[in-house]
Amino acid sequence: MPISTYTQATGDVFRSIGDFATGLELFPALENYFHFYNHERPHQALGYQTPADLFPHKAKRKRSLS
Repeated sequence: MPISTYTQATGDVFRSIGDFATGLELFPALENYFHFYNHERPHQALGYQTPADLFPHKAKRKRSLS
């Protein structure tokens, strides 16, 4: 999927679920969505597999918000 399509789809998701007053409110919602998109949602273009199934990699270290 071209990055512009991915960005547009992500924006559509967040516009539909509400407003975020701060980045601190938005960040966890983005993390949850990206996890869903990459690890749970099957993609037609990938033969109904997830990106994580096709492109496994070592998990990055979680960032701390503190």
